[in-house]
Amino acid sequence: QAWANEYIQKYQCQNGAERILPTCPVRLGSQGAFALGKPVQYGENNDEILTGLHYTPEQIKSLKENGTIG
Repeated sequence: QAWANEYIQKYQCQNGAERILPTCPVRLGSQGAFALGKPVQYGENNDEILTGLHYTPEQIKSLKENGTIG
């Protein structure tokens, strides 16, 4: 029943491993099943976030070079 109601889904990890993960069982009538997507990597959005906080490209580069951010 869990498979039929899409309460669990298979998920392909970046390392190739396959996992079965639960999805949210609470849905509104207009919603379909929640699609699992690619997870955000640690630090993936650093540039966008820091730019939004008014850091300059030079400051961001310096933070990367000294190891403060990845």
